Amino acid sequence: MQRIVSLLPKFLTFVFVLALLPLGATAQPVTTNLHIPFAETVVVPLADDIDTVSLSGFVHVVIHVSPPSPISPPSPIRIHINLEQVSGVGDVTGLQYVATGASRTDLPSIPTDPAIPLDLAFSLIPTDPIVPSDPVIPLDISFLITFSIETQQWSVEILSASVPGPSPGD
Repeated sequence: MQRIVSLLPKFLTFVFVLALLPLGATAQPVTTNLHIPFAETVVVPLADDIDTVSLSGFVHVVIHVSPPSPISPPSPIRIHINLEQVSGVGDVTGLQYVATGASRTDLPSIPTDPAIPLDLAFSLIPTDPIVPSDPVIPLDISFLITFSIETQQWSVEILSASVPGPSPGD
């Protein structure tokens, strides 16, 4: 009888944990889809000049949040960002430029600071690869992703876009 009495607290704890498992298991992942207009001007260094390119199109942002599981550690927040129909024409060369690329960032949990700065690299490609000599030009874009605890919603702001590289004459 003494053995049964000593096992009773462990059994009750086990039943209590089992009762809580469905509550955590019923929490569903949340996916947020955002299409952000993209309109930025970048300076592309050429061999002996610069080309100013006004880019426009869209940035597609998908933020997937999986609730933590009571059995395993929290699943990460996944942020997918890809460029959609981003293009522009160079002022000097008249070349058509197309910006392409996608990026994924994982966060272990919702950050304590609701503003998440992201600096991501994409590609800027002229349709005529003769000028400039390297047909794939890096395109850096800075984003600010914000989570509002009050509204439980995400927002995305494009802070800047630039082409790294030397200026003419360097």
